[in-house]
Amino acid sequence: MHFVTISRTLGSSGTEVARRVAEKMGYRFVDTDEIDRSARLKGFVKSVEELDGKAPSFFERYFSDKPEINLDRLNSVIYEMAKESDTLFVGRGGQVLLKSFECALHVRVTASLETRIRNLLQRGYNETAAVKAVERSDHERSGFIRFAFGVDWNDAALYDVVLNMDKVSVNLAVETLLTMARSGGTWHWNTGLGPRLSQPACHQVN
Repeated sequence: MHFVTISRTLGSSGTEVARRVAEKMGYRFVDTDEIDRSARLKGFVKSVEELDGKAPSFFERYFSDKPEINLDRLNSVIYEMAKESDTLFVGRGGQVLLKSFECALHVRVTASLETRIRNLLQRGYNETAAVKAVERSDHERSGFIRFAFGVDWNDAALYDVVLNMDKVSVNLAVETLLTMARSGGTWHWNTGLGPRLSQPACHQVN
């Protein structure tokens, strides 16, 4: 199996890029809704929804083991989905969870605050709501990644490529990622992601 993970900031057009890459590659597109559907089949939907892409509160983390249980269940759902087919994952820490797989391409899609606000205005937000949505999204997503994996969401070292959509059109971003994903190279998997979850195998890309 082969994977693309796309981490994106709200308003950066990252989800549009992800959908188009998945469609052109023939990869399964996995976003929050798809993860929730898979979690429901495993009986984990409540655990996954409780995380909802953001870190638990201070009291939840220090006075309950429930956040860790929820995180383990979320990660197990993602691993099971990764075993099933070539997949493009949007969000939920795929860039860290699948980091040691050389058959995975990890992408960050971002843009300046001005660009992100402008994109949200075009989607019907007013300016005040757009600013608040961006701030809330950044806080929740970065907090989740730090809670789940102990790393900085903005650390460029987590990604194979970072696309600044101030300078790159959606079409160029898609073509760039298609070229990278199809470029071949050495594709294999190694261990090191932890003892509790088995890893899907990687094979030579066609």
